[in-house]
Amino acid sequence: MGKKSQNHDDKDYYFDLGIQELDSGNFDKAIKAFNKAILINPDDQRLYSNLGIAYELSENFEKARKAYEKALAINPGNPSTLNNLAGLTLQEGNSEDAEKMYNSAISSEPLYIEPYLNIARMFVDMREFSSAEPYVRKILEMEPINAEALNLLGIITSVTERSEEAVKLFQDAIKSDANQYSVFSNLGTALSSIGDKKRAIIAFEKSFELNPNNLSIMNNLGVLYREMGKHNKAQYFFERA
Repeated sequence: MGKKSQNHDDKDYYFDLGIQELDSGNFDKAIKAFNKAILINPDDQRLYSNLGIAYELSENFEKARKAYEKALAINPGNPSTLNNLAGLTLQEGNSEDAEKMYNSAISSEPLYIEPYLNIARMFVDMREFSSAEPYVRKILEMEPINAEALNLLGIITSVTERSEEAVKLFQDAIKSDANQYSVFSNLGTALSSIGDKKRAIIAFEKSFELNPNNLSIMNNLGVLYREMGKHNKAQYFFERA
């Protein structure tokens, strides 16, 4: 028996094709597929939401916004679309509206981790650490070994002079994911701040191993080795930095 031909009028055919192209990084093809799907099924918010993602990844931000807004016109409480539009809004420099959208996404689906992470990152970047901390702690209530949340809370406690707690948090983040150079670097900074230079060097060395081109890590190692009286090692890192 011959293979049954695919019905291109099927409402899911072009959606599935668009997802495949999106996952493969073929954003222009994904856009074409989602637009064809919309012609068949114009009331499916998934199509506009994924079309928005494809436009955003293509750096066509104006069309991405229109697609996200159309998706929300159909389903105003969709947490994923709210989260995506919040990220786009933040990228445009409007942190106030982004905050509202992230919180709307959280209200719509309180177990959805991404908007908690994104709003916490936003506040950390803005150095509004007291605003960021409740969101990070909420993530850790839901996912106690979430490496990114542990790292973010480590940053928050470190800059708010809770270095002992920060050290523990960075260590827990590393237990969860030992491949992030920035977490080892953060651990090195926290250990330095409590005077534990030997362990700070170990942390920075691991960070350097994971990212051997980072000038800040080289400089930190140079400073620590100089303070430890290891001038040859210090010179090595200062010259590279």
